[in-house]
Amino acid sequence: MKKRSTSLIAGILCLAAAAAWHSLDVRTGIHETGASWQMGRYLLLIVLVLVLTTVCGYFLLEKAVPCSLLKLAVLMTGGLGILYLFVLPPLTAPDEISHYVSAYRLSSQMTGQPQRDRYGRVLLRAQDAWIEDLNGDFVYEPDEDGNLQQADNTLVESEVSTYSLYGDAKSYVNSAGSYQAMLTVGAEEGTELLTIASDDHLLTLTPARGDFTDGIVKDNAIRYNNVLPDVDYQYTIFGNSVKEDIFFFF
Repeated sequence: MKKRSTSLIAGILCLAAAAAWHSLDVRTGIHETGASWQMGRYLLLIVLVLVLTTVCGYFLLEKAVPCSLLKLAVLMTGGLGILYLFVLPPLTAPDEISHYVSAYRLSSQMTGQPQRDRYGRVLLRAQDAWIEDLNGDFVYEPDEDGNLQQADNTLVESEVSTYSLYGDAKSYVNSAGSYQAMLTVGAEEGTELLTIASDDHLLTLTPARGDFTDGIVKDNAIRYNNVLPDVDYQYTIFGNSVKEDIFFFF
């Protein structure tokens, strides 16, 4: 009995040491994100795992099982399964969104509802459209069928240009979105390149250097070629953000 108790204690200590070592990674993540509440929940999970392991290990090693092994197995797997629900909450796995979309298609098929729109895209309820947009990059609005689709952020030439004072410069604005973004092509150095307006707020971007006269507009992006020697810039308009990409050619 003493040998079994020693093995159980050694196993619990090894598990606690592993949890303590892993907590260093958790602490690093908390330092980067500022989500200090995670440490408290992590410690609670460690305590629950240690308690569950100790109880089940005692029953198995000491052969003091108060119930059948079948019921004990259900207790162990069920307890660990519940803990995993907190460790890996929904939508944390990289490919989990695709499973939700597949479940939507199958449930629509089983209930006799339309599965896809005429473009082949799986139909979701309006309140569930966020499943495909975890980062909040897109704005959604209903199409002619009443289905929620991404708002059109295609850049179109503005009839009223704020850059009309700068010669042949043209400005482009997004077709839809929670804000208006205006990008210029052909403006001289030292003039505004990007203007973002939302409600009563206005933000302008004026490059300190570089040639932004050679711009190619495609869909929701403008790419400026050879802004600096062997350097291109690209600005892409999303539903609630503007992304800047810098390309270096060696």
